[in-house]
Amino acid sequence: MGNLFDYIGELAAPLIDNLPLIGIVLLAVILVIRFGLAAIIQRRQRWKNYREKRNWSPASWFKAEPKIHFEIESALLANKGIREMYAPSSLFIRDLKEKEQPWEWAWLSPNPRAVRASIKDNRGLGRGKKLDARKQIAEAAIHIAVRDLPESHRVVELAPEEVPESETDKQRRRREKREERKLRANHFRIDLKLDGHGPDEIRRLEGKIVSQLGLKRLQEIDTEDGFTISYAAHKTAPGDPLMKLKAGVEFFKEHPAKVAHLIPLAIRESGKLWALAMHHLLIIGMTGSGKGSPLNGIIRQLAHFVDRGTAVFYGIDPKASELRPYEESRLFTELVYENSGACDVIAEVHKVMKHRAKNKRVDVENADLGRSLDATKENPMVVLFIDEFLSLLIALQAMGKDGRAAITLLVEILAQGRSLGVYVVAATQEADKDLLGRMRGNFANIILLKQNSEYFNDFFLGDGARAAGYDSTAIPLSTKANGYAYAGIGYVKEETGKPVKVRFAYSSDQDIADLIKEYPKKGRAIASKPTAEIDPAIYDEDDDGGFGFEEVEAPKYTAPSGGGFGRF
Repeated sequence: MGNLFDYIGELAAPLIDNLPLIGIVLLAVILVIRFGLAAIIQRRQRWKNYREKRNWSPASWFKAEPKIHFEIESALLANKGIREMYAPSSLFIRDLKEKEQPWEWAWLSPNPRAVRASIKDNRGLGRGKKLDARKQIAEAAIHIAVRDLPESHRVVELAPEEVPESETDKQRRRREKREERKLRANHFRIDLKLDGHGPDEIRRLEGKIVSQLGLKRLQEIDTEDGFTISYAAHKTAPGDPLMKLKAGVEFFKEHPAKVAHLIPLAIRESGKLWALAMHHLLIIGMTGSGKGSPLNGIIRQLAHFVDRGTAVFYGIDPKASELRPYEESRLFTELVYENSGACDVIAEVHKVMKHRAKNKRVDVENADLGRSLDATKENPMVVLFIDEFLSLLIALQAMGKDGRAAITLLVEILAQGRSLGVYVVAATQEADKDLLGRMRGNFANIILLKQNSEYFNDFFLGDGARAAGYDSTAIPLSTKANGYAYAGIGYVKEETGKPVKVRFAYSSDQDIADLIKEYPKKGRAIASKPTAEIDPAIYDEDDDGGFGFEEVEAPKYTAPSGGGFGRF
């Protein structure tokens, strides 16, 4: 017997000597099984939550919901109010089965944090009762989804990483991935299904969502799904993606207008092109908003049509600032600055329109009813540019009979001009419902840059536009201090009537000077060196119009001799 014990002792000696190591190994195996299984459960759920279409490509078979979105969903489920909205705990409390434990493993759920929160909130159940917390959370999770923001609400981080001077391609790729992860974690979309609940019931959860996730901003957004309430959620202050999409004169070189009725002018948030379908246009924006960008862009894009004789420009510039530099070019048939001169130009454009209306031909055989005219040398497109439009209307009203007569003619041009190839492009810092009057409905195209009126935001963009996230009052101010980071950013409307956020390409003083030298007054040669001295092309008196581009010193303008109203 003693020999047997000795033999067993000899066999057990190595085990006893290595008992700490064996314990560590067993613990490691248990932890690997525990956390490995939990990771597999979560990965499986993320795979099921993947909302894009899978196809025959093997690369799509294993794609899963982004981990950060899954974690945000789990955090939302941990909130009692949100959880109880979709899966009341009372529906998941039942009698204990024989030999069943009243507790359950939270880590066996894809959302263990939410399971633990539910168990904690339901402590004190009666004896013999059990809460199926995992089933409760699984049911609630069906109704909540976190996704990337839609293209219409894309944002950027206001404080991106600094780019090292000697950054390699590998470092750049890593930095871009970090920025993408950070952006996805801080800015996302939350979808809450109605599923029998009223929209107002879901909206009452907004405060709980903000506090649960620590959001800076939560804004309801439009969706095509009538069974879901969607929100744009931001953990940090969102930056406008158009801040990074600054375009200069190279934009016009890459995207010249091929036809006079479709004019590329701006970049969408997606980076895609936006073109103006020619119609009467009203541009509204306060000081520093960049009103000069669409004005100068239209002039530049149509300049070659003027040169070939299929377009004609008239201009009224009460401040003698935005349009005045073009006095040195042959692009404008008439360009005036005084009120009396404005009356004459309006009357002249009205006369052209009426002449066309009287002499247009109707060809029934070829279904040409004369309801619209193509731009030709016989009937060129006529564009009347008016800067400081509201100031002009006020001044014309104050002139008495002659001024009111000019306003009447202008109303007729807006009402009848489009079909006769006569268009008005007007810019103003402010809008006035009473002064615009009947004119408002004839401005089919609206460009709304930074302005301060919530009323006019929805007046021009449509009822509920601001609540839906199309808010021109929220565009930050552009100043020298921030490099005019937001100048030229604003809203336009699609043919569908839906607002779209864009940034207009910018023409610097030098760009405008170069354009003027390309189309000098007749009889004036184009010199190899600058000879025409012009005023800087500014947006307003207190704004140098910079977009963060390098400043170019413009030479001073010397007025030609002679009087008059600035007409040629």
